Amino acid sequence: MSHTQQENEPDLPALIQDHPSVQVRDRIQGLHEAAAAKIADAVPENTRRAYATDRADWAAFCASLGIEPLPVRDDVLAWYVTELLERGSASLPEQRRRPLAASSVERRLSAVATMAQEHGDPAPNQRAARKAIAGHRATRPARPRQAAAAGVEELRTLVCAARAQERPGGQSAQRLRARDACLLLVAWDLMLRRSELAGLCLGDVRWHPLGMEVAVRRAKTTSEEVWQPVRYRLDRELCAVRAVREWTEILAQDGHTASRAPLLCRLTRTDALPKHPKALSATAINNTIKDLADQAGLTKRDGGPATDAAVQAYTGHSLRRGPITAAARGGRSREQIGRRSGHVPGSPVLGRYIAEGNRWEEDPLEGLL
Repeated sequence: MSHTQQENEPDLPALIQDHPSVQVRDRIQGLHEAAAAKIADAVPENTRRAYATDRADWAAFCASLGIEPLPVRDDVLAWYVTELLERGSASLPEQRRRPLAASSVERRLSAVATMAQEHGDPAPNQRAARKAIAGHRATRPARPRQAAAAGVEELRTLVCAARAQERPGGQSAQRLRARDACLLLVAWDLMLRRSELAGLCLGDVRWHPLGMEVAVRRAKTTSEEVWQPVRYRLDRELCAVRAVREWTEILAQDGHTASRAPLLCRLTRTDALPKHPKALSATAINNTIKDLADQAGLTKRDGGPATDAAVQAYTGHSLRRGPITAAARGGRSREQIGRRSGHVPGSPVLGRYIAEGNRWEEDPLEGLL
């Protein structure tokens, strides 16, 4: 329940009871419920899900100390932050706990603070908790782990790996190859997050003489869909439009044509489409990309075996970061790139990716020596 709802609800029964018209009372009730639903929809689903997990962890931490989670005590909030930085989430089994990055802890802090406000409590004083985070950063500076950017050549290598996949026992891998090529090329061309890719349905694609349009619902910035145009590419092997056509034709042959059916769906071990196909999850998409990078040799270093750290370098985010840096290197403007990627104007993350793409073009000593 939001803080806005709490402020409005005490007056609502009186409005309903005092009004002489039954129709008006019903209308007030309906408007109240509809407004509450729209307020809830304004928060992206990913954010709601993350906050729910964070708040459950806060409750688990408080329970371990015999303390009520609400109202939020300032000193307990600082203890919680320290626990996260040193040992990790309280809601996980001991053997699975790992210290969290400072940026992840800051999100937990925001989740707890907004929870207090939504329950009508004063916002907790976060000064001590944030000082604990600052102290941690000062004593343990760490370079943020980043997914490797998959540029055009890395994308080509990944697609080749997808097209070369085999099923055990020599069984057909036609569907697996087509699906994974579609996955890679759509993610790269539209600069999608894994969750955005996982949420695409067949009805989110409409054809155009120049290519196709795809309805994208940005996970972090807005829940509204934006129809993004994707042109046919000169390189047929890296053309997302042709890959989607190939995959959807295979799905149509299997009778998978409903507009709300998932675009990227699970397959059986025998490369068959289940009777009621389920969408690939964001985690499954991430694992698919990591596996293909491993198979393609992108994760190997100096001819040696792929290490755990190297395997982590290529993830689903590589197909979002890579086209941004490639577009910047190709001279595209920040506005063009931002419209495609869905970053908000002035996004420091987008700025960092663009700077990365331009770093070899901005040598102040070029031509002087």
